[in-house]
Amino acid sequence: MLHNQLPGPFSEAANRATGRIREGGLERLSEELSCGLDLWGLPEFFYLRREAHAGFGILVAAGAATTFASCAVISPAALDLLVCVDLVTAIPPAVSVPVRLALETESAIVAALGTATVGSLKDTRWVKPGIASSPQAIIRHGTTAVTLGSTFWRAGITANLNLDIPSVRGVVLSPGFGLVVQTTDDAAALEVSIQWRERRAFSGELV
Repeated sequence: MLHNQLPGPFSEAANRATGRIREGGLERLSEELSCGLDLWGLPEFFYLRREAHAGFGILVAAGAATTFASCAVISPAALDLLVCVDLVTAIPPAVSVPVRLALETESAIVAALGTATVGSLKDTRWVKPGIASSPQAIIRHGTTAVTLGSTFWRAGITANLNLDIPSVRGVVLSPGFGLVVQTTDDAAALEVSIQWRERRAFSGELV
């Protein structure tokens, strides 16, 4: 066994990251490595910790008058999934309009946005032959007359300018909640990209 072995995925991740094969007996990983091993330091280590990185992008077409182009990423209520949003970019392709970010319940988003889809995984190791592998977070998009959620960020964006929205970093979605990106100009299109991380929550993380 490992000296002071960590339970869960971290011990296995450390073995895979260093190419170690257990041979039995008492093992001291910290004494075998001459440098620090940061399991959060390299993109190839994310998979070893069972943390999936994913993304989605779409141009939501303009709807009728009094409707707002919208896109949301949701942590499904049925799963013990934590979704951490790393990046949102938005482009109003026609006119300069304010764009807003808000947190909302899954049920409210589903009621307002009828089209459901999934994003793409950014590590091909999650994609297994013969299996339709995709992120577990759900994407909803479309147009709605409803202003979803409570706004925590809002700013005007110049037409055709791709804006990286820094305020989205640190957004953590627990099961049953989603992040909504929404234009505030009715009958206007909106181009959106969302990048996120997702993993099963550990015991006590959802309390």
